[in-house]
Amino acid sequence: MSSYINRAQLQGVVGNDPELRYVGESGKAVCNVRLATTNRYKTAHGEFAEETEWHTVVGWETVAERMAQLNKGDWAAIEGRIRTRTAKDAKGTERTHREIICERVTRVDVLKAETRADSAPNQAAEKPSRANEPARPDESWGGFVS
Repeated sequence: MSSYINRAQLQGVVGNDPELRYVGESGKAVCNVRLATTNRYKTAHGEFAEETEWHTVVGWETVAERMAQLNKGDWAAIEGRIRTRTAKDAKGTERTHREIICERVTRVDVLKAETRADSAPNQAAEKPSRANEPARPDESWGGFVS
């Protein structure tokens, strides 16, 4: 067993509708999506600040088809490995791309429902509070996919 680890676990907001396509002669499914994660911290001056990172997430085959069920604005949890690759753009300039090769994905609907309740006070009274419950994936989604 190797002592090297390349793992990424992210939970954030889906920033675009997934781009599902089929490539090659075999028609292998591939899906790209952008995921935003935000780090909140207190500065040296005592003020609160946020830093948002955008991650490119790529899924293949079954995971790609599962990722395609996400929508812009969904909360999602992904697990995978980090890959760095280089490619030339239209002008011939070499660009470096870092992406997460997704191996597991799930929607985190509980967090999304709480966010909606916070932004729409009139609907918050209709929904039971889940503030004390741990975040869990929607059971109809099937949780993590291998």
